[in-house]
Amino acid sequence: MTATARAAVRLIRMTELEKTVGLGASTIYRLIQQGRFPKPLHPLGNKIAAWNSHEVEAWVAERCEGKVA
Repeated sequence: MTATARAAVRLIRMTELEKTVGLGASTIYRLIQQGRFPKPLHPLGNKIAAWNSHEVEAWVAERCEGKVA
């Protein structure tokens, strides 16, 4: 991955994630446990979760394209 590509990656926290995907935190964590949603990263320690915006956008796009039931 180039430095430019790494710089374009943005981490989003739960509040923004909920707004982006239209799901609540409990549903998001249930989907993670089922292997149906991107796993969070823990960039600042185990108590702080953030998601890669590109992974979340890809997850949303798959659903919009009808690839996932």
